[in-house]
Order: sequence, then structure tokens, then C-alpha cells
Amino acid sequence: MKSVKCIILGFLIAGALFISCFNPFFPATGGPFFSFAKPEDVITELRNSYESQELDRFDSLFYDIDSFRFFIGINSDINLKNISKTINVINLDTHFLPKGSYLFLNYSDEKKIHNNLFSNSESIKFLGGLFCRVEYLIPDTVTDPSRFDTTEAIIYTNNAQIEIKSTVLLKEFTSEEQVFTIKEQRFLVKKNKSRQWKIFYWYEPNLS
Repeated sequence: MKSVKCIILGFLIAGALFISCFNPFFPATGGPFFSFAKPEDVITELRNSYESQELDRFDSLFYDIDSFRFFIGINSDINLKNISKTINVINLDTHFLPKGSYLFLNYSDEKKIHNNLFSNSESIKFLGGLFCRVEYLIPDTVTDPSRFDTTEAIIYTNNAQIEIKSTVLLKEFTSEEQVFTIKEQRFLVKKNKSRQWKIFYWYEPNLS
């Protein structure tokens, strides 16, 4: 099954396919569209940004554009040279990702991808919604009693289906309207100084 990121990457260009599988999932800072009072609100607004195809809404999801990373397994067969001039590799051993080496996209890569996805699509719809579960990362209040507030969480989304209507799809399919399966997505979200939950890291475990 084609991954979300693999599908979306195809919208980076309108004329040719440059990755081994065809390409659909998921900016100057715009004003607040949504109250991110709970971690789950990040997923609600992520879905809203896709369905409204508004870059400002998508852009409002991020905790910090300099720190943001979209992680890809080191064995992925996606060619990232058409996105970044440099292929970034990082070694990690964290509570968010399994120990190992990862390629990653940065904020500017994601902005480029989503600008092309939104601008080249007639419509984007999640069929049956986009649901998630939240795992709060409890702070160490034993050694540091002042850390009473939970400020980090991991969000796991369910498998979902996304329907994209775009003439770009005709380069790979017989119809400009296709339904794709989105497998689990994983997000590390943090509460910012305004006490709004935002995306810090994004990982698609099944990307290959």
C-alpha cells in the first residue's frame, strides 16, 4: 500500500514522477484558526488544513519551524534529492522513535510539499475521519516537584482513507480521483508558551 508521504511527494512536480512509488499525506505564519487546548486538537486541525487546502492552517500546527523534523527510516526507497539539496541523516535513541538512523525532511521541505499538494488538488477529503490516541509523557515530579504540568505527548493516528481529486493523478492512474490508505502516523507534540499544543516531530513508521 502506498504511504501518505510517498503519495504527497508526487505533487512536488506536475510533469514527471521522481520517486519509486507514486506520491499522497499531509509556510509564513498565519493567524490562529483553532484552539490547540488538547493534543487531539492538533489532529483535528491537521485534517481541517487538508480538507480546506489552506497553507496557513497547516502552518499553524508547528511548535518551532527550526526544530521540526519529519522522520523517514534510513532504508526508505524514496529519493529525497528532489526535495532537499542535502540528504539529512540523524541518529536517535528517544522515547518517540525506535533506536536507529533516520533521514528527515525539515520545515521548508514540508512547506514545499504541501503547497504543491494543496494548489494542485481540486479536493481532499478524509473518508470516515481521522482518529487518534494520546500518550502523555509524564514529567519527573519526584526529583523536580515544580514540573507538575504535562507539556509533551505522543499522538498515534489510526489507519485512515484520504480521497484526492487532482489532474496530477492522471500521470499514474486512469482517474483524477483516487482513494489512498494512510497508515499509522506518529507525532511528538509540545505545549508552547501560549499553552497551545503543537507538532514538534512527525514520523510515519510504515513509510518505505
